[in-house]
Amino acid sequence: MQENITFQSDGLALSGVFHAPDERAEKLPAFVIMHGFGGHKDGPAQRWSTAQFPEWGYACLNFDFRGCGASEGPRGVVVPAEEIADCKAAIDYLASRPEVDANRIALLGTSYGAVVAACTAAEDDRAKAVIAQGGWGDSHRFLGDLHSSPEEAKKFADMIADGRAKL
Repeated sequence: MQENITFQSDGLALSGVFHAPDERAEKLPAFVIMHGFGGHKDGPAQRWSTAQFPEWGYACLNFDFRGCGASEGPRGVVVPAEEIADCKAAIDYLASRPEVDANRIALLGTSYGAVVAACTAAEDDRAKAVIAQGGWGDSHRFLGDLHSSPEEAKKFADMIADGRAKL
């Protein structure tokens, strides 16, 4: 089963595709699947995951972050806190689906999506597991110029450090 959907994040419509096995007897564990920097929900890693996971008995939602692919939002603007908000909104959406077990939601991200997955899980206990594919090793240095101020960059770096301490 595949369903094109939209859900809201900070008043923006985000484009996604919900996938689930055709046959299911009980509520399903589910994955939020996130693309990398400059990517979109139809990238090769995302297509593989959404084809494979339903075969293994998982539901999944792949979506475009705000400003990417078919989602609303300004293009070329990357603010980590906003992508984290998008991921939390995706968790909200999955948890609202009757097919999904809201207590068994995991995050899978590729590249920048891996960073978003780890940071979201550090803030949101609804994320029960994280698969981080090819995330950045030194996101403080890599993302330092993407923040609106040195204070915001430090806040983000502290959040990452706190998340690492919880792992």
